[in-house]
Amino acid sequence: MLARSLLKPLSAAVVFAFAASALMPATAPAAAQGSGPTILTNWTFIYQGSSDFNAGYPASDADFAALKIMSFDLPHDASQVYTVLPANAYNVTVWSGAVALDSSQYGIETSGAYSGKFYIDVPSSFSRNATYSNSTASAASFSAPDSVFVNTIYAGSAVRLVNDSPSGQFISGNMSVSSAYQILSADLTFNGTSTANVTSYLSDDGGSTWVQCQNFSSLAMPASGTSMRVRFDMTGNSSLGFNTSISSYWLQVTYFALSSVYSVHVSYQWTQTFKDGVTTVDLSEALPYSAEGTSLMMVYVMSGYVVKGNGIGLIFDENRTMNSDATKDLYFNQSSPSGTPTYSIDVIAPSTGSDWAMYAVAAGLMAAFASAFAYTRLRKPAARARAPTKAAVAEPDDSTTADEERRKMLVEKKKEMLSEIEDIKGKMASGAMTRAAAEDELQRLKKEFKSVRNELNKLSRRAASEDDGEDEARDLESVLAALARVDADFEKGRLPEATYKTIRKDYVDRAAQLMAARKKPQSPFEAEKAKLTEAIVALDEEREKGEIDERVYADLSASYRKQLAELLKKENEQQE
Repeated sequence: MLARSLLKPLSAAVVFAFAASALMPATAPAAAQGSGPTILTNWTFIYQGSSDFNAGYPASDADFAALKIMSFDLPHDASQVYTVLPANAYNVTVWSGAVALDSSQYGIETSGAYSGKFYIDVPSSFSRNATYSNSTASAASFSAPDSVFVNTIYAGSAVRLVNDSPSGQFISGNMSVSSAYQILSADLTFNGTSTANVTSYLSDDGGSTWVQCQNFSSLAMPASGTSMRVRFDMTGNSSLGFNTSISSYWLQVTYFALSSVYSVHVSYQWTQTFKDGVTTVDLSEALPYSAEGTSLMMVYVMSGYVVKGNGIGLIFDENRTMNSDATKDLYFNQSSPSGTPTYSIDVIAPSTGSDWAMYAVAAGLMAAFASAFAYTRLRKPAARARAPTKAAVAEPDDSTTADEERRKMLVEKKKEMLSEIEDIKGKMASGAMTRAAAEDELQRLKKEFKSVRNELNKLSRRAASEDDGEDEARDLESVLAALARVDADFEKGRLPEATYKTIRKDYVDRAAQLMAARKKPQSPFEAEKAKLTEAIVALDEEREKGEIDERVYADLSASYRKQLAELLKKENEQQE
C-alpha cells in the first residue's frame, strides 16, 4: 500500500498555469449508464530532480515527481476512478477541487478487474443529485399544457367532480427533465376536501407507467424515465354527502445526471534506476478519449538529459516558449488522440552519444567564446601598429582577396543552414516530418554548421594575424558580439548559470579595458555602444558590492542587453 504521508498542496499559480486551457467534454448520452468511468482528459507533468512537488526533499537525478490532472466521464453508479502510479510511489496526495482526500479514500486495488491499479473513491462532496419542485395551486397551473380532465373541472378554486359525477380523474401535464438526467424519486403532497376519496399516482415516463403513492410520502421511481406526471382518481359526489376536491398539490422530484465530469489531481514522488545511462518511466495506461478530450504531457528533465517517447511523440522546447524553469529542459506532447494509446518515456543521461549533439554545439560555442576572449587578451592594444597604409588598403594581395570572398560565401551558407534548421523544426512540430527523419536531418546540418563555423574562425584568426594594424575598435566589436551571443545562449538554456556568469564577467571586464584604452568614439553607433558597455560594467560592479536590489538589477541588465543587441543588429544591417 502506498505511503500515507501527504504533500503540501501546490501553489495556486502552479495549478492555474496547468489548468488554464482545460477542455470541457460534452455530457455523455444515456447509454453511458452503468458503464465504467472513461478518461476524458489526462494531463501529466513530470519533474526530474528538485521541483515544487518535493520542496525541501533531497532530490537527485534519479528522483522524480509527478502531477496528474484527470477528468473522467463518471456514470451515476460509479463510485471509484482509477489510474496508474509507480509501484514505489510515496508522498501521495489526492484532491478533488478544493477537497483533499484522506488516505482511506485511495490506494492500490487488490482484486477484480482493476487489480494493481490506483483507485480513488469519489467523495460524498461530489454530489450528482439535484431536485426539481412544482407547485400547482391555480386555474392556470392546473390547466397547463397536456393536462387531462375526465369528469372533473377546475371551479371554486379547486378541481372537483362535474355535475355530481360518481367518479372522475385529473392528470397533470408533463414535467420533463433533460435526457441527460434520470428521475430517482418524487415526493407528493396534496390538499383539498374529502381527500380520503382521492387516490394519487405518479409516473416518470410520461404516463405510460403509473405507481400509486400516498400523500405526504416519497416514492422511488421504478421506470427510470425523464417525464413526471401526477394523477388523481376521485370518487364521492355531493349526493352521497361528499365534496371531493383538490385545491393544490406540491411535487418535488429528485434526479441525477446519467454521467458527470469528475476531475481529480494526484501528485506523488518515486525513484528510477538508471542502467547504462537510461531509465524507462512507465506511463502505460489505457486512455480511451472522447472526441472533445485532450492529452497533455510535459516532462521537465535536468539540463543535459534527453527524453524520448515510446508510443508518443515528444517535442523539445528548444526556444523555451513554454518553459520558465531555468534549471530544466522541457519536452512536451499535446494531442487529441483516438483509440487506446499506451506509452512510456526513456530518460537518457548526458553520457550517451549522438543524441547530445545539441549540447555539444552549445559546448562548442562556449569553447569558441572562451578562445576568442583569450585571443583578445593576449593581443595588447599598446603593441599594435597604426592603420595600414593607403597602398596596403588599395592593393590587397591575392590571398587576402580569396579569404574575403570565401568568408562571404561561408556567411551566406550559415544563413541558409540556419533557415533550413528552422524549417525542419517547424515541419517536425506540425507533423509534416516525422521526429526520426527530422532528427537525422538536424544532426547532418549541425555537423555541417560546425564545420562552416570552424572555417570562419580560422579565416578570422588568419586575417587578424596578417593585419597587425587592426585597432582597438575591432577588438571591442568582437567582445561585444561575443557578449551578445553568450547572453542569447543563456536565455535559451544552453549555458549553465555558473558558467554563464564566469564567461560574461570576463567579457564585460575586457570591454571595459578596451573602452578605457580607446580614443573618443568616431560614430554615433560607437558612442552609443560605449555608453551601454559602461552602463553594463557599472551595473555589474554595483551588484557585486551589494549596492543594488536583485530585481532592479535583473530589469536593468535585461534592458541594457536588449539595447546592445539591437544596436549591433542595426550596425550590421547598415554595413551590409
